[in-house]
Amino acid sequence: MVIILGTLNFSKMDRHLFQVLVVLTLSGLAFGSCKSQQMESNNGTLAGNLGLLEGNCMPGPGRPPCEPAPISGTIYITKPSERYQADLLIRKVDVSEDGLFSVKLEPGKYSVFVQDGDQITCTITNCPDQCYCLLVEIVDTKVTNQDVTINHATW
Repeated sequence: MVIILGTLNFSKMDRHLFQVLVVLTLSGLAFGSCKSQQMESNNGTLAGNLGLLEGNCMPGPGRPPCEPAPISGTIYITKPSERYQADLLIRKVDVSEDGLFSVKLEPGKYSVFVQDGDQITCTITNCPDQCYCLLVEIVDTKVTNQDVTINHATW
């Protein structure tokens, strides 16, 4: 921050008052910066893999289990919801080509959605009590692992 005073004529009292105001302003800026960093440091992390299941995944003798192939894409994190609503969006996360994603979030519960073609979809959980799209809980400074799979397989 640069303060240009030029040739102002301050009385001794005005100069002292000005100095106090400058110190208070700079202290406020420093405190605000620390507060913001402190709040960010209490955030937890949601991390996982985005994968795609395709083809015939019908289990059978000698047939290995289907594994999702890592893909890039977009993950949408909203307040808890049973369907995607743009007004509940908290964060939108781009997923790398290797399928990995990681995002810092404030502690709390969230629903996780994924872009599948031109639709934003999810896996419904917690039914029949109260249905939510993939519900995750983020805890202070902890990593919550949650893989997300788009299922185009036949069973």
